[in-house]
Amino acid sequence: MASGMNGRWLGVVVGVCALLVFGACAEAGPGPGARFRVNFPDPMPMPEHGAEGRLMVFVVRADGPRLELGEMVFSDPQPIYSIAIPNARAGMEALVADQADAFPDVPSALPAGRYRAMVVFRRVRANSSWRREPGNLYSDEVRFEVRDGEARDVRLMLNGIVRDEGVRERRLPGARAPGTGTQVESVEIDSRILEEARGAVSRLRARVVPPMRMEAGRKYPAVYVIHGFGGDFREDAAMEARRRASLQRGSVEQRIREHAYLVFLDGEGPYGHHLFADSANNGPVGRALVEELIPAIEERFAMLGTARGRTVTGHSSGAWSGMWLALTYPEVFGACFVTAPDPIDFRGFQNTDIYREDSMFTDEAGREKPVYRRGGRVLMTVAQENRMERAMGPGAWSAQQWSSWHAAFGARGADGEPVVLFDARTGKIDRSAREHWRKYDMGAMLRDDPERLLPLWRERVRMVIGTEDAYYLERPAMKVWETIERLSADRNEPVTGADGFAPIVFAEGYTHATVQRSDEAGRLRGLLARWVEGAGE
Repeated sequence: MASGMNGRWLGVVVGVCALLVFGACAEAGPGPGARFRVNFPDPMPMPEHGAEGRLMVFVVRADGPRLELGEMVFSDPQPIYSIAIPNARAGMEALVADQADAFPDVPSALPAGRYRAMVVFRRVRANSSWRREPGNLYSDEVRFEVRDGEARDVRLMLNGIVRDEGVRERRLPGARAPGTGTQVESVEIDSRILEEARGAVSRLRARVVPPMRMEAGRKYPAVYVIHGFGGDFREDAAMEARRRASLQRGSVEQRIREHAYLVFLDGEGPYGHHLFADSANNGPVGRALVEELIPAIEERFAMLGTARGRTVTGHSSGAWSGMWLALTYPEVFGACFVTAPDPIDFRGFQNTDIYREDSMFTDEAGREKPVYRRGGRVLMTVAQENRMERAMGPGAWSAQQWSSWHAAFGARGADGEPVVLFDARTGKIDRSAREHWRKYDMGAMLRDDPERLLPLWRERVRMVIGTEDAYYLERPAMKVWETIERLSADRNEPVTGADGFAPIVFAEGYTHATVQRSDEAGRLRGLLARWVEGAGE
């Protein structure tokens, strides 16, 4: 299990059907396949009067390559089942059967075979990963077998609890921050802006890593780093520790770290990554960042505190966030240096033009649209990904990738939840939801307001993306690039900035995972090094 599942809650004694050996009993039942009987612990480490949440059963094949258990499997989609639990109590048993939200089909349709399973009781909504939500319960892995014509009862015991957010933070080698005894500084503040919008206490969090060589009386630029979807700002800080220990003298990476603070931002929320875009569902998260968290950081550290002294970087959802911040708050951030952003033009949103097409799932010929590929082979479709998320919970409950987008770009419904762009079962697009999404379409914004935004793209945005991106993200990027070329030609202006670089560069043959190893990404890091080295001039 991942490090987030770090607190085993012991002291539970439950006697059930030889669970220590195989975790399942053959019983007469309504049909073949499986049913899952989930036992809650007694005593139970939750509120005295019960707790509301959702049981999520994850199942993967036991034969063949070992698959990750406890999350969506992109490379080979596996079964997921869930039910709502309005009032969990100590010692109760819940049945997850054909009444459950399910992918790809109900439990009784589970084909014959050998499987591994676990269950999660998610009662906390704060992160894209249940493993980083303290208070969630989970079970051990159980193996079972389904035989043709035989119903299988699988018993699962919630005997584990997520004790904390599951991230170990490490000290960094090199210079120490003035007046402190640690190398990584934690900054956490209550946000008045978000509390007023959400009606609940909300925290803004970051980790600050100082320059490797600090001089007394000197101020330094700051590079704001935003993690991708499913990432974590503290894990990124831990990775930074390993990176600094092996930096090559005189390398671009060392130059960046000698001349700048690195500030790792927390982009997580109840619906997953909030993208630092002010929205009806997440609240004014971008405004809170620039008006509350950044001033608090700059008050504490020796930073320049100017737009020229602030830049933002990230990959994937972190890249989209960085571009959004650079274009929305040009008086705060002087530039962004990013790779492989989420869709930046919604005419190419995961292979769909949301304005012209009626289905997110199928094309005009009725073929399912791909969403994830590897080595030229389609491994998952848009329909599969969304139905897996739907199996974890209704609407935007799952806090997975599409939940993140629905919450960031969509309106807020009468029930207080995001209005989704399309039906997760059929893929039919809600035409009334399109215009709300358009507010976050960076390609549309550029087309609507080129006089203001074209210069910002030319001088402030530096992005690299692979031509074989696993999630087809090069396609919306190409649409924006075509817009930039057309608008620049209409004005008889260059597409490149004063530094001689274009705002969007395509790395031939590189994927979502490998683009950062491309020569183009190497040049991008070189630009960032030059940026921070010249920030104080």
